Amino acid sequence: MGDGENITHHLTYAQVDQQARAIARMLLTEGSPGGRVLLAYGFGLDFIPAFFGALYAGMIAVPLPEPRTTLDRWLGIQQACGASLALGSASFIDQLSEKHPADSPLRQLSWLATDDLPAQEGQGGALPRAVAGHGPAFLQYTSGSTGAPKGVVVSHENMMDNARTMQAAFNEIEQEKGFSWLPFYHDMGLTGGMLQPMYLGVPMMFMSPLHFLQRPRRWLQAISRYRITSCGAPDFAYKLCTQKIRPEQMETWDLSCWQQAMVGAEPVQAETLAQFADHFAPCGFNKNAFFPGFGLAEATLFIAGRDKRSPVVTCRVDAEALTRHEVKEVGTDSPHQSYPFVSNGITYGSHQLLIVDPAHRTPCAPDRVGELWFQGGNSALGYWQEQAQTEKTFKAYLADGTGPFLRTGDLGFRLHGELYITGRLKDVIIIRGSNYYPQDLELAVERSDSALRPAGGVAFSVTEQGQEQLVVLQELERTALRKADPKALTRQIQSILSTTFGLSAAHICLLKPGGILRTSSGKVRRRDCRDAFLAGDMVFL
Repeated sequence: MGDGENITHHLTYAQVDQQARAIARMLLTEGSPGGRVLLAYGFGLDFIPAFFGALYAGMIAVPLPEPRTTLDRWLGIQQACGASLALGSASFIDQLSEKHPADSPLRQLSWLATDDLPAQEGQGGALPRAVAGHGPAFLQYTSGSTGAPKGVVVSHENMMDNARTMQAAFNEIEQEKGFSWLPFYHDMGLTGGMLQPMYLGVPMMFMSPLHFLQRPRRWLQAISRYRITSCGAPDFAYKLCTQKIRPEQMETWDLSCWQQAMVGAEPVQAETLAQFADHFAPCGFNKNAFFPGFGLAEATLFIAGRDKRSPVVTCRVDAEALTRHEVKEVGTDSPHQSYPFVSNGITYGSHQLLIVDPAHRTPCAPDRVGELWFQGGNSALGYWQEQAQTEKTFKAYLADGTGPFLRTGDLGFRLHGELYITGRLKDVIIIRGSNYYPQDLELAVERSDSALRPAGGVAFSVTEQGQEQLVVLQELERTALRKADPKALTRQIQSILSTTFGLSAAHICLLKPGGILRTSSGKVRRRDCRDAFLAGDMVFL
């Protein structure tokens, strides 16, 4: 959907295969198997045959963020993986030549245009090349600091194991049809949105993430119009639709076709699912279509997902106990403060997921929060040419020698056999010996006043005079910039932190929309925000 509204381009599976063969032949005239190939595309169908063309040639595909992003990140990725070849459209390659001098590092690459290749070049020949299953297929560069990008090495076996696991996890649907607006350089967009439909051989539709962000209604409008059965997105996308789509805009929609609404890539909020289900129930949306899941690029994509035999499961746990990493289930009538959690489901097949005390490297008791350690055939090979980080993350062993495991860096617990995620280990805020999850603080803050932008805040701690102090950064809604009273909002935020958590923030800073640093997929970059705050690089109101 090139314009975000209508189907403008088509590709059949046969055309993908033919174009991939042509691209593979071209690549092999410039490079050799095992070489890294940068894929420099915006969001469009051209990416798909280019990706498989690299694999057909026995090379390693390296998807890049969209060209509109800073080229510094491209250069960092190129230098990290040592790529000498790059694929793109002829028009983009011309633009690159016009905007950058001949001695620019990116101009030193061998750029190959993949549009308008002669059809006969894709016929015959010993392609795709035979590859070792344990050999690298592509590098998935994780979101984060542009200065030191980490490339997750995903093998051909990892891809196949992940595909089989996802097939087992999700319901079989007659006449299945998928849809995605997630970027191809993001693990959920690449593996879930592009590779999984290819594995299943089902029709798939794509839309640019920019078209979704400009008008969120386009996503659900397409689901209704084209009778999409399976589609997923992060939590923020469902929240955005609830906030931005008015009843009169969806009067003619029919979302009863949507049988699998995957939710992942960030913590899943019970409130988000409930509000979305209520808001779009008049359109026929069934709340049992929600499929919350958990995964990460280091596991190709998928680790756990909702048990398809049961509806979405939720629980409530005591907030005060959680600050000690204890899990104490309570009812909705509990007089004590509690947090709702949405289950991320169960693991599948022979995959194993342990809740581990990272300090002692021992399995946690059932009522304790710990780090999630994963073992499965889709656990990636490691980070490209980062041996120390690979050993630390992908080759972890329990104290008794059991392993190796992938350390996910996520914290969570199991309750009645269901997996719940509480946050990231590196993001936990420890103040006076108690553990606080930043997303809980951020959610309470954004709800404290309508002038505060939803999903526009970040909380972290800094050390001042030998003690950990809380810092809260929060964006304002664009419509509130003129009338908002910063001092009153700061007092309101301080009040909600005190009454809800018994905390006092040392610094509360308000920003314009877009002031919070985010990853390419829209996640808040808490560590980078902290670094920018300490360096004095952020602009506050």
